[in-house]
Amino acid sequence: MTAIAKYALIRGGRATILHNNLGAYDVLNLSMAGPDLTVRYLDAYHDAYGRAADWGGEPEGWDMAAEGGLLVDQDRQTMLVFTIYTNVAERAAYFATVAHAWPGWRVEWAYDGIADLMRHAGDGPSVDDVEYRADPDDLELGHRVYGQYGSPKSVCRYLVTVAAADGRTTAHSVTYPKPWWVGEPLLGALGEESLVDSCPTMPEAGLHLDLRTHDAWLWTCNRPLNGIREHWHTLWPGWRLTFCEGRYAEQLDRCAGVVAVPLPSALAGFESLREGATIHWGSYVADYPSRARGYRAQEAIGRLMALTPAEIDAVLALIQPSDG
Repeated sequence: MTAIAKYALIRGGRATILHNNLGAYDVLNLSMAGPDLTVRYLDAYHDAYGRAADWGGEPEGWDMAAEGGLLVDQDRQTMLVFTIYTNVAERAAYFATVAHAWPGWRVEWAYDGIADLMRHAGDGPSVDDVEYRADPDDLELGHRVYGQYGSPKSVCRYLVTVAAADGRTTAHSVTYPKPWWVGEPLLGALGEESLVDSCPTMPEAGLHLDLRTHDAWLWTCNRPLNGIREHWHTLWPGWRLTFCEGRYAEQLDRCAGVVAVPLPSALAGFESLREGATIHWGSYVADYPSRARGYRAQEAIGRLMALTPAEIDAVLALIQPSDG
């Protein structure tokens, strides 16, 4: 099992592209530390793993299937990041933290995933600009249920809400594929099987469709768009798209009273980010007090970084609500 991430460090006009088979789990923990520690980590990662760190699924060192990515452009003081392994609360805590950790930098979520990093690095011509058109017959409707052992769990991956011509709004849950890539035939595929009045979890992305005006609103927390904005008019002729970035509340306002969604807890987001950052950064220092077992292989990076427990504590001190 992999969670491939690509790292890009641009310095002096040169881009170094690195590969990490499990890096998508840690890109937020890594990048919330600010430019100094993040760049020191990328340099140490490259030195520790040598040419193997330059490996990638594409000839140019990129991988279109990457589930996470981080680009640090020291020349333009820009940082781009994305991962599918986060949620609304944790992502909000992350952006609140990096606002303090990266002063003077432009920090953005890469909503088109690895393609955004490639374009920024000057490798736009290498982007596999395919249309991810999906067939309605491939739709998996309803909440995703998983768990082979113990009690099964369910999650809401994509929430689709539809305002009909008579003004009545319905809510639908889609597990696979990304519903916006089905195009207008999605409307005919939604029905009793997809209809929901509650979500077990906060959705990872959402799409609201208004049949009266042919307006659509799309937001996403962690699911890359893969270029849907460029292909929208082909798949949804006559429909006007508004991209809401991560603003899930705009969809919930448009379907108020129709579907019950558990709202994210700001405190839980900060706690999750702090826990992940503690594990990630503590793994590089052998004598860090709360260091988990089984991380000896990470110590080489910590030594190359000359990382100290005091620096880790300073990073963790940034992770707190604004009123903290």
